Amino acid sequence: AGQLLDQMENFGQLQLDICWAYAMLGDTDRLPDAEARLQVAERMIKRQVDSNFLTLAEVKAEQGSTLPPEVLPSVRLWLLRGISRWCRGDA
Repeated sequence: AGQLLDQMENFGQLQLDICWAYAMLGDTDRLPDAEARLQVAERMIKRQVDSNFLTLAEVKAEQGSTLPPEVLPSVRLWLLRGISRWCRGDA
């Protein structure tokens, strides 16, 4: 079952959605689970985009170009990681 989940394209997105729900509920008891899910989401995102994708997106942003929608999962991941760090008192 684990291999099947790793192959699902939207499994990483599902992990982000679950973490977002935890954040909206303010459920800090689920913080360890959320952090584990964020690691899974990051792994899935890295499989879906080229290793230089974010660097190229940053260059485009600096040039005033619109960012491609594929950058959104990475932005959500960074935001949720920031929320996680804040909840831990690491911010």
